[in-house]
Amino acid sequence: MKFIIKFDNKNNINDNIKRALAKKLDKALNDISDFIGNESDRILRDPDDGTFDTGFLANSRVVDKERFLYKEIGYSALYAPYIEYGTEPHHPPIKPIYDWLNHKKKDLNIKIKSKEVVTLKDGNTYNVSLLKITMAIIKTIEKKGTEEHPFLRPSFNLGKSKTNEFIKRSIGGK
Repeated sequence: MKFIIKFDNKNNINDNIKRALAKKLDKALNDISDFIGNESDRILRDPDDGTFDTGFLANSRVVDKERFLYKEIGYSALYAPYIEYGTEPHHPPIKPIYDWLNHKKKDLNIKIKSKEVVTLKDGNTYNVSLLKITMAIIKTIEKKGTEEHPFLRPSFNLGKSKTNEFIKRSIGGK
């Protein structure tokens, strides 16, 4: 006695298998994209070395998973690349640094006793004491630039190292 198993239309079967596998791979890429985004947010929010302050950067995460087998992950905050890669020495604008310093003064244990203010050419009014500290920070950035604080690259590399796990999970492996 013998059994014969025969596929009459091999091309259809191969095409169906390819389509099913591609769908599973696309799902794995979606999962990897989510993992990378969540991991980069975790790094940003790390209390020891994260750059999380107001949440604006972390909340600017954009993950495009709409295209088949093609995913994009990034951050729309204009300063995201400067956090990720740092900067060369340059003259930064006063207001963002002043605003950051004003926001962080309690954390940095800065006590402002003077109420004296000054209005600069940019039209903004600044507390003189806080402005002096701001200018000291600006002089440091002019001399040294800013340090990099990578959050997306390490997340991408970790996600990339786990690609096989995500693919196995997506196709039903262990």
